[in-house]
Amino acid sequence: MAHIAKYKAPSVGHMLAHYRRDRSSLERDNIDPERIKNDLVVGHYTNKDGKLVVGRVEPREGEPNWGTVESRIERVNKAQKAAGKRATRKDAVVMADVVVTLPDNVRKGDEDRFFRLTYWYLSKKFGIENMMGGYVHKDEVLKDGTPARDHMHVPFTPILDGRFNYKQMCPRSFYQSMHKELGDYLEGRMGYRPAIELDEETRAQRVYTDKSVDIDKVRCAVDKAVVEPAKDEAARIVAAAREEAAALLNDAEARKAELVTEIADKEGDLAELDSQLEDVKLDIEDEQDRLECLRQRADGVARDIGELQPIATEVRGW
Repeated sequence: MAHIAKYKAPSVGHMLAHYRRDRSSLERDNIDPERIKNDLVVGHYTNKDGKLVVGRVEPREGEPNWGTVESRIERVNKAQKAAGKRATRKDAVVMADVVVTLPDNVRKGDEDRFFRLTYWYLSKKFGIENMMGGYVHKDEVLKDGTPARDHMHVPFTPILDGRFNYKQMCPRSFYQSMHKELGDYLEGRMGYRPAIELDEETRAQRVYTDKSVDIDKVRCAVDKAVVEPAKDEAARIVAAAREEAAALLNDAEARKAELVTEIADKEGDLAELDSQLEDVKLDIEDEQDRLECLRQRADGVARDIGELQPIATEVRGW
């Protein structure tokens, strides 16, 4: 029920506009303008007792914006320069975003508390100074117009040990343990366990669905890249062989007719006719040899096609 995305500098603007609910993002992101008033922002503030707490805060006009991220980049670069180290890379991950969807089993009335506690947990994981607020969206709709599940975006700048280092802050082990740790944290404070982690049946179904889609994509790609070109090439070879065979047969028949005509015209001279008949026999034998070679070639093409068809079938199976 939670996932994380990373963004380089050129991609940050779109996400910030999405958090702020800028007019440019309303149609693009399937947002119901009538329900924007239900959204809220959570963040850190100091209460009347001087304690740092997390709760609902009033969003500031035009924030967060690129200046929020840019100022942190400049601060990091200044410290790096003073230490004789290189500045932040142009292609560095400068913002990440954890999206947490409200689980089905969160009790009515506990929704906002769930998001506040989740934000507090994540701020401890990533550092309060890196947080940019928690943006709870209750206004999005699905393609069929039905309301989407409430969810919260938690953007942060992945600054660790004085520099941008997303890989070290969010290693593979973080992805593997985040759901369980968050579930344990929420259970200890809410008195019951929100369904942050997918049950085994749902996880298996998602894996099956995802793999089925992947297999279909691979099968279509193989058909398009291998099987279909193989079929086209086989058809081309067969057509060319048939065309060449037909031409040779026509030539042979024409030559045979010419020889017969020549024999008929020279019936008066038997001696010369005998000699010519021998030549004709030799010519006919030559033509028969050519026809036999052609038949053998056509048989070879047929065998190639026969071998190609099971290969194409096996490729389509893969």
